[in-house]
Parts: sequence; structure tokens; C-alpha cells
Amino acid sequence: MSPIGSRHAACVTACNDAFHACAVNPVIWVQCSIEFPSHSQLQPDVALLKARADRYAAGLPLPGDVLLTIEVADSSLVYDRDTKARLYAQAGIEEYWLVDLTRSTPPLNSNIVA
Repeated sequence: MSPIGSRHAACVTACNDAFHACAVNPVIWVQCSIEFPSHSQLQPDVALLKARADRYAAGLPLPGDVLLTIEVADSSLVYDRDTKARLYAQAGIEEYWLVDLTRSTPPLNSNIVA
């Protein structure tokens, strides 16, 4: 996997900031693993998880804990669009957003989500 570039990092940070500004209960899970039924794991750039008192310290979240996954794609667009989207859907994760940095500029402030 390629190192994360500055545009990718800025976009992930902006998503994180935006969700912190508006989300009260969900756990904002940034570049951390989600456990899949096949005992494999994926690491979305950002995920919103159902609230849990231990903040998932006792075990990684499962697909049923996931409210939303976000992938930020600059060099990984085809993989994120084709492979990861299919894996998330097969696991039962219903909401998947893909930010295509090859066609857009990352948001630079947290006012993007109200």
C-alpha cells in the first residue's frame, strides 16, 4: 500500500473534523480495522460506528457496528471503487462513500457538513 499523501491526509482530517463537529454519539474510527466474518480486516479511511462504552477496546468493530465507511482515493480509485465497495456490501455495510481525489479537491475546513 502506498504512503498517504498530503491531499489524502487533508481530506481524511477534514472528514474527521466535520464529523466531530456534528456527531454526538457515533464513534469516529479513523484508519482503523473493521473485523469481517471471514476473519479478515479492512481499514477504511474513516468510519462512523455505533456508540459503545468501551470505544471498541474489547474488540474490533464488526460490520453490524458500522454506520458509514469512507475511502479517500487518489492512487487507489479502481481498488476502492471495485474491490472494497464489493467487500463492504458483501459484509452488510450499507453506507459507503468514496472520495475521488483525482477529480476533486479535498475539503479544507470542517464547515462542509452541517
